[in-house]
Amino acid sequence: MRQLICIRHVLLAIIILMLGLFATQAKAGGATVVSDWYVFASPGDSVTWVYEAYSYSIVTGFTVSGQLAGLCTRNASTNTINCQVPASFSPSVIDVNLSLNWCETTDGINCVSGGGFGSDSITVWVEVIESTSVTVPDVVGQSQASAESALLELGLLSTVTTQSSPTITAGTVISQSPNAGNSVVNGSTVALVVSSGPVSTFVSVPDLSGQTVSGAQSRLANEGLILGTVTEEYSATVPAGQVIRQDPTANNELQVGSAVAVWVSKGLAPVKVPDLSGQTVSGAQSRLANEGLILGTVTEEYSATVPAGQVIRQDPTANNELQVGSAVAVWVSKGLAPVKVPDLSGQTLSGAESLLTNVGLTLGTVTEEYSATVPAGQVIRQSPTANNELQVGSAVAVWVSKGLAPVKVPDLSG
Repeated sequence: MRQLICIRHVLLAIIILMLGLFATQAKAGGATVVSDWYVFASPGDSVTWVYEAYSYSIVTGFTVSGQLAGLCTRNASTNTINCQVPASFSPSVIDVNLSLNWCETTDGINCVSGGGFGSDSITVWVEVIESTSVTVPDVVGQSQASAESALLELGLLSTVTTQSSPTITAGTVISQSPNAGNSVVNGSTVALVVSSGPVSTFVSVPDLSGQTVSGAQSRLANEGLILGTVTEEYSATVPAGQVIRQDPTANNELQVGSAVAVWVSKGLAPVKVPDLSGQTVSGAQSRLANEGLILGTVTEEYSATVPAGQVIRQDPTANNELQVGSAVAVWVSKGLAPVKVPDLSGQTLSGAESLLTNVGLTLGTVTEEYSATVPAGQVIRQSPTANNELQVGSAVAVWVSKGLAPVKVPDLSG
């Protein structure tokens, strides 16, 4: 086992050197392995490598030489090569030469006719180990390099994710999974969380214009800031519920945890309802329009005090506040209410005139005629007749009895 560990260290150094060469090599096309080049496997296990084509290239095929020749398959949809380690293999380090065939492409699917093509060879290693139980060491607090080395000494692999920490030095292991003391099979992977150091203490304030309060709060939280005071005010340009302005303004630098105040629109400011008393319908409509209001229902009714065609009252009343676009209902005068014509039959002329005056009517033409039934001086008939309705001030004509018509005395002389 000691000999395998020494070989492993040499191979890891070679891998690091080769990765550096690949990182600095500029190629128009090609492919390489992007997963771990050094893996562990027990006899009978399978191992997988992930490959990736360079820009403007696609992998068209592969060949494997070495001890795993003929034991590997490629999955083009996942960009992986899977090799089966025979159960008969003894613990050792074996090298696998992967040749990835590639061609140039413009659409990522098809080879360019007459374009470049080639094959890149990459050597990867498999350390065949006996399947034994290993106790996971405690690597929390160690540097990433020390932790990975300690795990590798025991035949364990590792994955690394980073996490900011205001108290733990960058590059130091914060946590591990499985935890120390757990028993795992050699070749297993231990997930390490490594500190990336404290986050920047200052961040740029995001632009909150047009955001809802919850949207502004979310944007600030994404930057490590908090929502400060929220003040509502009217705005003629910003819809209700959206941020009009903020303090500090966008792109200023603030310390993480600082608050940003916002002013949120309540929509258009309310307007005072104008006094429409005495206005015509068109006049009322014009006055309302000047304030951003509209004319609502128009109801006509009689009035003893307001001339016909003028507004008697309104709802809401004058000086109330309404939102722009609201409606105001009005009641418009039809003038004086009509009155019923009284029955003047049998009245004297003065009596008829008195009855008419009492209801707001006047005596019209007076015509005298003989009547065999109505005593002289009394009204025989009228026009309009009783119970008809007339506007106040209208006239009623009457016909007054002159009594019995005179008769001629016959000549009785002899």
